[in-house]
Amino acid sequence: MIFLRLLGGALIAAAALCVGRGYRAYALQRMDEQEGFISLLLHIKGQVACYLSPQGKLLDGFSSEALSRLGFTDAMEECRDLSAAYKQVEPKMCASQKIKSVLERYFLGFGKEYKEGELARADAAIAEISALFAADKAETEKNVKVAEALSVAAALGLIILLL
Repeated sequence: MIFLRLLGGALIAAAALCVGRGYRAYALQRMDEQEGFISLLLHIKGQVACYLSPQGKLLDGFSSEALSRLGFTDAMEECRDLSAAYKQVEPKMCASQKIKSVLERYFLGFGKEYKEGELARADAAIAEISALFAADKAETEKNVKVAEALSVAAALGLIILLL
C-alpha cells in the first residue's frame, strides 16, 4: 500500500513538473514569435527602403525559425501576399492580442502608400511592437516562475495529503 502512495506522489510531482515545463515552452514560443515578427518588419523596412520590393519578393533573404515553425514563411510563399499569409497563421499565433492587432493593422495596410508612408508605418509598427514585447517579456518571465512554483507547491500539497 505504501508503494502505491509513493508511486502516486511521484506521478503527481512528475505531472506538476510537466505542467510547469509546458508553460515555459509556450512562453518561449510566444517570445520567439514576437522576436521573429519584429525582425520580419525590420527586413520588410529594409526591402522597401533599398529595393522597393513587391510583396511576393519581400521574404527573399529572410529567415526566422520561429516564423517557419508557425508556418508564416510557407504561407507567404504560397500566397505571395502579407495580409493573406498573416490571416492564415494568426489563429495559431501565441502572441498577445495587442501585438496581433498591430501586426494585422500593418499587414492589411501594406502596399497602400508610397515609399515614405510605408517606411513611416513600418517604423511605427516596429516601435509599438517592441514596446509591447518588452513589457510582455518581463511579465512572461515572472509568470513562468510563478507557474512553475505554484505547480510544484500544488504537487507537494497533494503528496502530503496522499501520504
